[in-house]
Amino acid sequence: MADPHAVVKEIVVKADPQLDAAVVDQVVMGITLHKPRLRRLGQALQADPDLLTSGRPEGPRMVGQLIGALLAAGSTRVVLPRCAHCGKQNALTSLAADTGHRICGYCAIKQREQVCGRCGRKTAVAYRDRHGTARCQKCPPIDGEDPVTMIVRLLRSLGTGLPVGTLTTLVTGSVPQATQQQRLAWELEDNSSLLTGQGAQARPGCRPCSKSWSSTAHTSSSCPPVRSAANIVPPNTAVTGCAVVTGATSRHGPSRAPTVASPSGSPPALRRARLSATSARAATH
Repeated sequence: MADPHAVVKEIVVKADPQLDAAVVDQVVMGITLHKPRLRRLGQALQADPDLLTSGRPEGPRMVGQLIGALLAAGSTRVVLPRCAHCGKQNALTSLAADTGHRICGYCAIKQREQVCGRCGRKTAVAYRDRHGTARCQKCPPIDGEDPVTMIVRLLRSLGTGLPVGTLTTLVTGSVPQATQQQRLAWELEDNSSLLTGQGAQARPGCRPCSKSWSSTAHTSSSCPPVRSAANIVPPNTAVTGCAVVTGATSRHGPSRAPTVASPSGSPPALRRARLSATSARAATH
């Protein structure tokens, strides 16, 4: 599609001939100047022009944004899509796990609800513990020993030659978030050789639901739809983050390509920690 702007404009004019072409031109320019997004919008409308007038919660998110802008410009033919779950004409920011149709933010939260493994409340999944059990916002999976202290202890056992204060600063600077620190501490406690050349063996994780990949398909209602690490990257390739195999979008928006580790094979957190430790050691000599 050489000119997605012209394609979208033409389809809109056909859907609502009463709108002035100059107004449509300004509306299309106003929703995005990002050509790949506009191309995806044009492809969706080419495949199904009725998305503008049917109110069906399908197609990319920009369909709803375009319709909203057209209504604000005076269109009387286009219809805002309705949430596939509640039927309300809210902003449809997520996808339904069962059908792949668009849903609003409130229904996306309800969709992600599970029983918290600690307090027993049924609520949105905010974290997952070491064993993959759901945790709510009030029950972060930080149990027992402080994760930074645990990581520092493991680093000292490897004979880094750096004082505790320096190691603590390096860990908190390389891995600033508490949940990241906890996951890294668990990973290193299970396999401390990740810091000594075996970083490629680290278990990749899914950022949206904080759940580690396994050899089987990764499924979670907090992270729809089904995802499989084996179908995304070659075997034994370290990966951080994930991509939706089906091409649908996750609760965080459009599908993204996986972030593959560098040739060294280490996930970013481990690479940052090793680089910081190397710099600190060099500074002390």
